[in-house]
Amino acid sequence: FNAKFVDTLIFGKDPSEWEAVYSAVGLPLPSIAGETTVSGEATLPYYNAGFVVVPSNVDFGRVLLEMCLAIDADPQVKNKRPWLDQIALPLVVQKLNLEVGLLGETHNFPLHLRPIDESDRPVFCHYHSPRQLLKSRSTVSALRRIALEHPYIWDLMEQQSDWRQVAKLDRAPLRQRISHAPGLWYMLQLRDWLGEMYHKGRTRKAELERNAIVTGFPRSGTSLYSTLLNSIPNVVCLNEISFTDNTFSFYRRIRARVTAGLPVTNKYSGSGSLTTNTIGGGTQRDGRVIPVEDDQFVLAQKWTLPYLNRLEELCDEGWNVCVLVRHPLYAISSWKRCPPHFGISKIDPPDGPLTHIQFQTSDPDERRVEIWNHYARAIHSLRDRLNIVRYEELVLDPGLELQSFCDSYRLEKPKLTLELKTRNRTDSYRSNEELSELVNGRCEMNLFGDEAEN
Repeated sequence: FNAKFVDTLIFGKDPSEWEAVYSAVGLPLPSIAGETTVSGEATLPYYNAGFVVVPSNVDFGRVLLEMCLAIDADPQVKNKRPWLDQIALPLVVQKLNLEVGLLGETHNFPLHLRPIDESDRPVFCHYHSPRQLLKSRSTVSALRRIALEHPYIWDLMEQQSDWRQVAKLDRAPLRQRISHAPGLWYMLQLRDWLGEMYHKGRTRKAELERNAIVTGFPRSGTSLYSTLLNSIPNVVCLNEISFTDNTFSFYRRIRARVTAGLPVTNKYSGSGSLTTNTIGGGTQRDGRVIPVEDDQFVLAQKWTLPYLNRLEELCDEGWNVCVLVRHPLYAISSWKRCPPHFGISKIDPPDGPLTHIQFQTSDPDERRVEIWNHYARAIHSLRDRLNIVRYEELVLDPGLELQSFCDSYRLEKPKLTLELKTRNRTDSYRSNEELSELVNGRCEMNLFGDEAEN
């Protein structure tokens, strides 16, 4: 269960209100607590219902309805409308014994209470009333983009009193000129390209040498490696936050935010620590201030396919690139377990980052082998310009791999107390004999010193 705590405490200021709620459904009061995200008030678990993520394999809807009806029918519960659904959410979580992953404002931004930071825009915002959308350049731009594709939306807004003020954004002559301008897309691309060239020119060699790119085969330990890099003093590694091609622009913007002590978005597990496995549940994005020792910190970002597809370009531009590789049998077996929203799970038709591969077959497993070979050859051809990290060696001796990274940047290696366990186990994946034979027979695993496994 993923959700954000409420912005301010409207219900539950009086402890007896929650006592009545839990009594109404026969559940004990929880022992854990938290605080509201805007006002900072202490409260029992109390989540905003504007953006909620729940597992698809639990009967969440039915239990939520039961809890709402029970609360609504109990006269001892006061002040329950219009917050009935939010009051019921923690009860459902407790009833179904769900693990909780707290979301940050990236996925549920309270636009009605504070303005958006245009340099760190949220993915979803909670606006309460249409006029709140006029407070931010981001939301105004989003409305205009939607209207370019669906011009009739202005007419719908005009028909509803709450939206008429927003409908004034419509400037029909200008909108018509823009929507019919065949060069608009190219103009926007040119703008981004010029911005990237500007930041590339402003990035001095000394600054570029304090940056790093982390990439590799999907499911090869890239998230684990990113978390380990963050354990090094004066190193900041982001986990798939921006896949923009404008790498210089992105790194300079993030470096400026970290130096200024402003929040920077990264991926965290449900426990609040940096995530080491993005396939697991509870992974969330959150903006936090990241302390660094000085402005000479090393800044890195991890992306798999988007950076792999630009590997030679990144090397030519002077980026330090770390590439994670893993035995193909376990990498491909892990790909088969990925959720549908993972790009590597979309084989037929292939996901966007994979469309450039000239597949010779329609068989899913054979295509996965072709994907592995395609990127293995690309990595191997640039091996003298890359820092190649084998997953098997990383989990065997993480200190040794971190020492190599630290030596490259003249950093002090952290003292590691954790012991890593390899996930390259036959009992971890249901690899059938056909897949094993296919991988052992066709994957060019000798490029990285791997041997056939059954």
